[in-house]
Amino acid sequence: MELILWARTVERSNCPLGHLCYRTLILILSGSRRTKTMLSKSCWMRLSRDVMSLRFGELVGLEKQLSHKKYTIDQFVHKCSGLPLALLVLGGLLSKKPQNYIAWSKVLQTMSWHVDDGKKCSEIIGTSYEDLSFALKSCFMYFVAFPENHEINATSLLQMWVAEGFIPQEDNRTLEETAESYLEDLVQRSLVQVKSRYRDGSIEVCYIHDVLRDLAIQKAKEDNFLVVYSHPDCDQQSLSRARRVAVHHVNSDKLVMSQNLRTLLCFHEKLMPNCSKQKLLKVVSTEAGHMDSINVGMFEGLTQLRYLKLTGVLSDKCTGREDKYGKRYLGKVIGTMKCIQILNINLKVCDEGFVDNFPDCAWNMKSLRHVVTGFCAPELPPSTELPNLQTLTKVTTNESWKTGFPHLPNLRTLDLEHKSCSWKVVASFLGTLKNLTSLNLTGSIPGDIFDMREYPFYQNLKYLLLEANERAIDVIMLPPHLICLDIINWEFNQDLMPKLENLHYLKSLMLSGVKTNRKMRCSAKAFNQLEELYLQECTVLEDWEIEEGAMPNLKGLHINGCRKLCVPQGLRHLTTLQKLDWWDVGHEGKADEVRHLCKHVPSLHILCL
Repeated sequence: MELILWARTVERSNCPLGHLCYRTLILILSGSRRTKTMLSKSCWMRLSRDVMSLRFGELVGLEKQLSHKKYTIDQFVHKCSGLPLALLVLGGLLSKKPQNYIAWSKVLQTMSWHVDDGKKCSEIIGTSYEDLSFALKSCFMYFVAFPENHEINATSLLQMWVAEGFIPQEDNRTLEETAESYLEDLVQRSLVQVKSRYRDGSIEVCYIHDVLRDLAIQKAKEDNFLVVYSHPDCDQQSLSRARRVAVHHVNSDKLVMSQNLRTLLCFHEKLMPNCSKQKLLKVVSTEAGHMDSINVGMFEGLTQLRYLKLTGVLSDKCTGREDKYGKRYLGKVIGTMKCIQILNINLKVCDEGFVDNFPDCAWNMKSLRHVVTGFCAPELPPSTELPNLQTLTKVTTNESWKTGFPHLPNLRTLDLEHKSCSWKVVASFLGTLKNLTSLNLTGSIPGDIFDMREYPFYQNLKYLLLEANERAIDVIMLPPHLICLDIINWEFNQDLMPKLENLHYLKSLMLSGVKTNRKMRCSAKAFNQLEELYLQECTVLEDWEIEEGAMPNLKGLHINGCRKLCVPQGLRHLTTLQKLDWWDVGHEGKADEVRHLCKHVPSLHILCL
C-alpha cells in the first residue's frame, strides 16, 4: 500500500527532491527486504527520469527500451547508495552528457569511491562542479553571496552576473538571454533549485541546497572568489584582500575593505560601510530593512560602477529644506557613475513613503541596460535617448511629450502609466519599439489599444497587461504569440472569450474587474495551451459554459469576487486541473457543489463569505 501511495505521489508532484525524500522515508519506515528491493528499483527509475527528462508514467512503459543502459545505471545507483541528493546531482550531471554507454562509462570511471552518509555526497557534487565551464563555476560560486535559506530573485541575479562580466557575448543573443540559459543549466544539473517561476515559465525565485552551498563556500574560499562577513569576528585579513564581500545581517560600518574591492552586497544590516574610497567597485546592492536608512553619500565617486541596487529608507542626511525628497542629492551621487548598466532604486522618504526621487541625470546615461524605479514611478523626459536600454519599469508620461517622445530602440520590457499628453504621441512612441516583448500599459488608455496590428512588436510581444477604466472597441486583435495576458478594469460589449481563443500560445490569462456579457463561453479545444486562469471581481458574470475539451492543459483556476457566478458544470471536464481557489463563493450549498464537481482536483480551496 505504501509503494502504491509513493507511485501516485511521484506522478503528481512537481518537486524532484520531494520524490526522493518520500522514497527515503519509506525505507526508514519499513525495514522489510521487499520494500528495500522495490526502493532500489525506484532509485533506478528516479535516475533514469532525471537523465531522460521523462515523467514517471512514461518511464514505466519505456523501461525495456532503456534496458541497454540499465547495467550502467545500476552501477551509478550503487555508488550513490540511494542517497537522494547524490542521485539528484548525478542525474543532472548525466543529463548534460551524450546519451550513450561510452560517455556514461567515462563518468563512472571518475567515480572511484563509494558514497556513504558521512561523506554527504561531496564527491558526486564535486564531480558535477568540475564538469562546469569557467563561467558556470563563477555563476555557481556567486550563490555564496546570499544568506543561507535566502530566496534569490532570479532577475537580479542574472543582472549581477552580467555586471560582473561572467557572461560572454554570443551571436544573436543578449547577455541577459545567455545568463538565463546559464541559470537553467545549473537547474538542470540540480545544482540550483527553483522556488517559483513566472507565468511565462522563466525562473522567478531560486535557492541552493545547504550541502551544495557548503561546496560553493569551499570553492569560493579556495579561489579567493568571495568572502562573507556575517559576524564581527570574521577574519579581517581575508576581508582586507577580498575582491567580493557579502555582508549578512550584521552592522558593517567598521568593515575593513580592500582598495581592489569589486563587489559589495549588503543584506538587512542597519549600518552600512562607506565604500566611496573603493573606486574599482562594479556591483553594489543594499537590501536594507523597512526601517533601516541608507546614506547614499557612501557611494559617491564610484565611476566604475555597473550595478546599483538601493532599497530601504533614504537617510535624513540626503534630504533638506530645498531638497525634500533627496532627488538632487541622488543626482549628485549617481551622476558620476558613467559606466552604470543596471539601476534599481526603490527608496522611501521618512513620513512620505514612496515619492518621485529618481534622479533626472540618469536619463542621460547611455550605458544603461535596465532601469527599475520601484514605486516612485518618475516621469520619463521626452528627450531621453538610451540606445542600450532593455528594461524600463515603472515610468509615466507628462505634458512635455507634446514636443517629442523618448528614443529607446532596443527596449524589451516597458511598464508605462499614461497620465497626460496626447495618446497619439504615446502611440507614436510605441510604434518605435520593434523589440518589445513585455508591455504594461495603465492609466488613460483608449479602447482602440485592443487592435495592435499596426504596432511593430505585434509578432514579438509575449506579455501584455492593459489596465484602464474604459470601454474597449469591438475589434480585438491582440499579438498572436502572447503567453501571458492581463486585462484589468475594462468594459466590453460582448463575450471576450471567443475573441481570445485564437491566442494559441497563451499560458496565463487574468480578467480582473472586467465587465462583459452575463454569460461567458469556452468552446471545445479552445485555449489548448492555457495553464493558469484568473477571474477576479467580474461582478457582472453569471453563467460560464465550459465545453468538454476546452482548456485541456489547465492546471490552476483562481476565482475571487465573482459572487453572481453560478457553479460551472463544465468544471468536471477540466481533468488536468491541479489547483482550484474560489474565494467569496457565496453560500455553503454552492461550495458543496464545487467540491462535488472537483473531486479530481488535488488542491481545493473554497471560502464562503
